[in-house]
Amino acid sequence: MTDFDQAWASYPRRVAKGAARKAWEKARRLEPQLLDKVLAALAWQIDVFAWDGGPYTPHFSTYLNQERWTDENPVVAKAAKAATDEASYRAMRARVIAEQDARAKAMEGR
Repeated sequence: MTDFDQAWASYPRRVAKGAARKAWEKARRLEPQLLDKVLAALAWQIDVFAWDGGPYTPHFSTYLNQERWTDENPVVAKAAKAATDEASYRAMRARVIAEQDARAKAMEGR
């Protein structure tokens, strides 16, 4: 079984195989580890985007031509943003508390 055949079998919408094979060959020249990267991306994309093979699932050739295997996982991105937001909030809160403490000490010295 070729790399293309493995990827094709894993993809939920299997239409326009000729166009998909052509797009695969083009993408493989750009990305030597294409199979591994496509399979890793599909592992989360199928669930996150609810790709069930229906009309809202892109054709495999479109997926390849748009380099969709490089898309950012929105679930991971949202978690990372939340962690960053929490860290930013904590840092800001620490600065505000430090400024309040400094003002209080200054007032005591008067």
